[in-house]
Amino acid sequence: MEFELARAHRRFLGLTPAWEPQDHPGSQPTRSVALSEGAVAFFHNQLGVTPAYRSGPVFGHWEAEGERLQIVCASLAGYIRWVEYDPGQPFAMQSEYVLGWTDALRATVSPSIDWVGQWLAFPTGVGGLEEEARLVRQAHALQLVDRHRPLLVFRQQRDELEVHAYTFDTEDGERTLEVQEGTR
Repeated sequence: MEFELARAHRRFLGLTPAWEPQDHPGSQPTRSVALSEGAVAFFHNQLGVTPAYRSGPVFGHWEAEGERLQIVCASLAGYIRWVEYDPGQPFAMQSEYVLGWTDALRATVSPSIDWVGQWLAFPTGVGGLEEEARLVRQAHALQLVDRHRPLLVFRQQRDELEVHAYTFDTEDGERTLEVQEGTR
C-alpha cells in the first residue's frame, strides 16, 4: 500500500509545498458542498457556545470529477486556550491536532478522506456579508481557502442553521457555492 500525503502532512510537516493541489481530482473549481448529517450536528453544537469566533478544519472528499465536495465531518482547531485567544486570528489552528484528526480519519473512515476546507462560526450579533467577504480573503491569504477548498460560514438564524460556502482564487475572486445539508 502506497502512503499518499494528505494536505495536513504537506502543510504542517513541510514535506512538499502546501499549495500544490495534489488532492483535487479535476480541473474545474468546486461548485457545491454536501454536508453529512454528522457535520450538520457538529455545526449545530458549535452555535452559541462562546462570544468569540470558532473555527476549524472540515474533512471529506470530492465527487463528480471534483465539482462536488462531500463533507464527512469537522473538528475544532485544537485546544486553543481562551487566555491566548486573538479575535484578529479566527483561523488559528494547532497543527498536531489537525494532523491527528487527518491520520485518524484516514485510518478509520477512508484513505481518501482529507482536510478539504475550513469552517467558521460567528459570535452572536456579529457578521454580515461584508464581514464574510473579509474573512474569505483572510482565509485565502493563509492558504486555507482556494478554488477547490471552501470556507463554510455559519450562524444561527432563529432556530435554523444558516450556512454559506465560499471559494476564492486570484483570477475569479470569491465564489458562492451551493450547500446541501444532511446527506449521508
